[in-house]
Amino acid sequence: MDKQNQIEKVSNDLEFYNEKRWKGWMVMAETFIKSGALPSTDNTATIMMKIQAGYEMGMTPLEAVKSFYFVKGVMSIFGSAVTKRLTDHGWKISYKEEPNKCTATIKKGNEEHTDTLTFDEAVKSKWTSGQSGLKAGWYEGANRKMKLRYGVLSMLIKTHVPEVLGSAVDIKEIAEDTVPIIQGEEASEFQLDGESVDKINACKTLEELKKTCRAITDEKGDNYKQEILKFYGIKKGELENGSN
Repeated sequence: MDKQNQIEKVSNDLEFYNEKRWKGWMVMAETFIKSGALPSTDNTATIMMKIQAGYEMGMTPLEAVKSFYFVKGVMSIFGSAVTKRLTDHGWKISYKEEPNKCTATIKKGNEEHTDTLTFDEAVKSKWTSGQSGLKAGWYEGANRKMKLRYGVLSMLIKTHVPEVLGSAVDIKEIAEDTVPIIQGEEASEFQLDGESVDKINACKTLEELKKTCRAITDEKGDNYKQEILKFYGIKKGELENGSN
């Protein structure tokens, strides 16, 4: 049985609520939180939602905890987990990139879908700017490259294969730009500079990531703590999911 058929079988066999299993998950969630290995924004309720969403999508509990993130109350899934979901559903992904532009194609058998996202389109959509100007996540280079990749994947998935997102609303790296706009909120004025973001992105281990984020917090002050936690969460997800 291939991976896609396994996913479909799990979905068909789901029992969405089982009291015994739910209690077991509760103990598991509380243990995960006590480990100190999760973002400070996580609590028992959010972990339970992640595990339930992952269960409905055929994930193990730990995979689910590492795959989901809440953006202002909206459940989203990390981009690295989305690429795995596409692969699990039998899709092959390819990218054609130019400066400030990304074209992505997903293909399965004779079915193929392609779309393009440019940096100019992201600017016009108001994804890229905060109160202090360009958001660090959209700085030219690797950050912008990943944003454009996940942005075009978001459009492809929501247009053609929404089942890939499962219980999530959108890709986390895109939701952090779109959700505040939809909710009519202004971006934080405390945006991290490119040098600080580069230091976070350069971390190779979780221990190095924690040490780096603490140092940046000490340097910048508590006003930047939420912004630092955001980039900490992104990088932590990438490290745990083995993203390069």
